[in-house]
Amino acid sequence: MRSFAAIALLALVAFAAMASAAPTVHEAPADEYIVVFKQHIGSDSRSAHMDFLHGKADNYTQIYRTYAIEENFNAYHARLSKSMKAEIESRAEVSYVEANTIMYAYDEEAAPPRAAGPACTVQKNAEWGLVRTNSRDLDLDGLYHYHDNAGEGVDAYIVDTGIYTEHSQFEGRAIWGFDAVDSPSPKTDENGHGTHCAGTVMSSLYGVAKKATAIAVKVLGRTGSGTNAGVIAGVNFVASEYKKRKNPSVANMSLGGGYSKALNDAVDAAVKAGVQFAVAAGNESQDACNVSPSSAPSPVSVGSTDSSDARSYFSNYGKCVDIFAPGSAIMSTWIGGKYATNNISGTSMASPHVCGVMAKYLSNNPGASPAAVKAAVLAAATKDKVADIKTGSPNLLAFADCE
Repeated sequence: MRSFAAIALLALVAFAAMASAAPTVHEAPADEYIVVFKQHIGSDSRSAHMDFLHGKADNYTQIYRTYAIEENFNAYHARLSKSMKAEIESRAEVSYVEANTIMYAYDEEAAPPRAAGPACTVQKNAEWGLVRTNSRDLDLDGLYHYHDNAGEGVDAYIVDTGIYTEHSQFEGRAIWGFDAVDSPSPKTDENGHGTHCAGTVMSSLYGVAKKATAIAVKVLGRTGSGTNAGVIAGVNFVASEYKKRKNPSVANMSLGGGYSKALNDAVDAAVKAGVQFAVAAGNESQDACNVSPSSAPSPVSVGSTDSSDARSYFSNYGKCVDIFAPGSAIMSTWIGGKYATNNISGTSMASPHVCGVMAKYLSNNPGASPAAVKAAVLAAATKDKVADIKTGSPNLLAFADCE
């Protein structure tokens, strides 16, 4: 089964006269747009634009959220009439106006053993995806070799359906961050998808980086759906929270939908601000360049493999995919109880493996830039092992040994 979610934006500025709570939707909302300013036009020009909006406001126009990721992405989410949209598009300070759309959570239907060095711990009977990220050859021996401090000091933002932070496998290292969907927020995951992804990144049993801290950024609701505006709000939160917490950080986005320049630009801006993202390539078995955020150039776009090292039948492919990772039949944490688990498939499950690999790298290289993190992950990947990658895809499989 595949669930779908729409993405939404983070509000940084409240406009007393016009601001309104963003509606919860399960279909593309009518007459809602993301208005993106040109880069480096300056705050005075943006303020003048907002004054213009206030002066032209009618009963139909509503500003829901604004976004500011340094000077690289400044925008707002609004309901506009056709005439107002046309007038805004004509203004010199506006780069483009994009319709708000729906995004999707990318889950699908649901050698001899190596000797560990003195700094390594060996987990026995480990989930197959962990084992595969830890071996150059297809040898699912159940052993996962890792440093005891893997991921320590690193924040992993899980941009998804939230996280069930009370799960026993999180050991108190999962915290609530932001909710673009519900107000007041239940401050928990009511779907399960985000909790599963967090578990693959950092849980004690199923996690790649077992000492990282997960921060819940809820942009999809209990049905697994939300708006593009809400997802951008989550990306905005990641960038701003990273500046506040000042910890080495990564983020995971196991979601997507149709191509969105606004979402791609927001993710690229957040990467430039200091946080590298792992993003799911998508589950339509098509060119990943057709969907967002996997078509954005800066994050690490992740396709899915199965336990035979073949591309998962559902996984997107092509030049916009950067790397593959295990994504079929992945066991991880779930909602409903402190010990709950679930086994599901999708590029949603592949992306957190790479997010965990990035967190492991950052814990050992805390000063590394997002570009350096991406380069290191791709350079370390195992080459030429994945079957049926399709034209244009790189034959790279995520890898991060203990050493």
